[in-house]
Formats: sequence, C-alpha cells, structure tokens
Amino acid sequence: MHSIEAEDTLVATFEFLNGAIGTFEASTAVYPGYPRRVELSGSEGTVILKHDRIVAADLRTPCPELIGRQAEPLTGSAAGAVVADVEGHKRLLGDFLRAVDTDGRPCCDGIEGRRSLELVEAIYESVRTRKPISL
Repeated sequence: MHSIEAEDTLVATFEFLNGAIGTFEASTAVYPGYPRRVELSGSEGTVILKHDRIVAADLRTPCPELIGRQAEPLTGSAAGAVVADVEGHKRLLGDFLRAVDTDGRPCCDGIEGRRSLELVEAIYESVRTRKPISL
C-alpha cells in the first residue's frame, strides 16, 4: 500500500514447545489506522492491550487490578507509513540512557534484541524455503 522498501503486511503462525499455537499479524496498510493492539488468548482467558494498556482481561480467575485506563481515541491513518505514537520508543531510549548513566542494564539488552532479530530472520527463511523453522 505504501511506497516503502519493506513489507507492509505480515502474518505468521508459531507452534510453541508445549504445543500451543500462536499467530502474529502486523500491517501498516490497514484503514483507517487503528491503534496498536495485542491480544493474548489461551485456555485460562484473554487479555487485550491497546497502546500498551490492558483494556480487557476476561480470565477464569478474575483479576480486576489488571484493567488499565481506556486507550486514547483512534488517531493516525493508513494513508502514510508514519509512526504516530512514539511513546514506546521514548521509554526504550530513556531506559537505555538511564542504563548508560548508572552503568546498569537496560530492560531490553542486546541479548533480547538478538532474539527478536532471530525471529524476524526465521520468518523470512520460512517464506523463502516454504518450510517451518525451529528456534
């Protein structure tokens, strides 16, 4: 949808060691540009996050303290491949600077960053070879 040198849509399926199945969907091409959303569903319930806030937690064992404030109204659009919400980036950069200043460890270090990169590379390899990839 966008004139960018990257994919604008991805769907991947994962099988975890315990047999659980996961799906991952990402796109910059959705209209009208809904907020970032993560939905975790399993045998014990479902938790939904929008813009890093828990907006629903329907669990077998209720946990009302999980529910956060409602997310902001919809903003942005699929008309351009622009990151409209940079708060997550700001927090990561701030955490990194804190780690440098205090000679501490950032919450997302190089090891965790490498794991994310390995996952992305495995998805590309699976597409190229049309075979499942084990990590």
